[in-house]
Amino acid sequence: MYIDGTEEESLSERYQASGVISGSSYAGGLVGKGWNLNASDSFASVKVAGEAAAGGFAGALSGRSSASACYSGGQTENGSYAPERPNVTGRNRAGGFAGLIEDRSAVSRSFATCSVRGAVCGPFAGFAGSPDNLSMTYALGSAFATAGGEVNSIGCGPLDGLAEAGAAAPGHTGTYPTTRCTGRSRRRPTPIHPG
Repeated sequence: MYIDGTEEESLSERYQASGVISGSSYAGGLVGKGWNLNASDSFASVKVAGEAAAGGFAGALSGRSSASACYSGGQTENGSYAPERPNVTGRNRAGGFAGLIEDRSAVSRSFATCSVRGAVCGPFAGFAGSPDNLSMTYALGSAFATAGGEVNSIGCGPLDGLAEAGAAAPGHTGTYPTTRCTGRSRRRPTPIHPG
C-alpha cells in the first residue's frame, strides 16, 4: 500500500522493506503525501528520491496528519553512511522520517535511521512548520547538505529515556543505527558526524 493524495486515509501495521521509491514531487517509503493521514505501528526501509520533499517514511505530512510508533530505516556500508549513496535524496527538502511536516500534522513515538541528502535536510525532518507537534522523536543517521544547503536537527530529541517512555524501537532487520543526530552544512555534500 502506498498513499499519495488528498483523501483522508489510515494505515496501521504496514511495512515496506525493499525497493526504491521515487516521485516527481513528494516521495516517501510508505507515504508520498499524506493529507489528514492517521498512521501507526508502520515502517519503511527503502531508498527514496523526490523533488519537492522526500522522507524515509513520508514525503510530506499535511493537514491534521498524525504518525505514532512509526519508523524509517536506512542502510549503512561497513558501519557508516556513504554521502554519495544516501537512503533519502530530496532536491528541496529531505528528512530521514519526513521531508515536510506542515499545518497541524503531528509525529510522536517515532524515529529514523536514514542517511539524507538535500538542500534543506535533517536526520529526522527536512522542515517542520511547528516543531512543537513532534514528541518523543529521534534520529540516528547522517545528513549531507547539497551546495549552499543547510542541515537541521528538527525532531532529533535526546535518546535518554525514550524507550522507557514508550517511543518506538527498532524491531525489524535491515536497520543499522550508527551515529547520533547532529548537523552542520557546507558547500559540498559533507557527512555529519557526532560532536
